[in-house]
Amino acid sequence: MLRDRFERFYELMRQPKESKQIASTAFAATADAFLDWVKTNRAEDTYEWYRLAIQLTESIDSHLKCRYCPPVAKWLPSLKAVFGFV
Repeated sequence: MLRDRFERFYELMRQPKESKQIASTAFAATADAFLDWVKTNRAEDTYEWYRLAIQLTESIDSHLKCRYCPPVAKWLPSLKAVFGFV
C-alpha cells in the first residue's frame, strides 16, 4: 500500500507542470490598500508595525511585483466569514 502511494507520487512528479499566466501587480498598490484597511480596522500600533515592515520591504526593492495579489477589499472581509475574525 505504501509502495503504491510512492509510485503514484513519483508518477505525478514526472508529469510536466502546467504553466499558468498570472498577472503581475505592483506590490506597492496592494500594500497601500492593505494599510488603508489596517488603519481603519486595527489598533494604531498594528498599523504602525505593518507600515514599517512594508516600508522596509519597499526600500529593499522598490519594483516588487505580486504574482497573485487579488484586490484586498475582496478577500479581507471573507476572513471574518471563514475564520471568525477580521
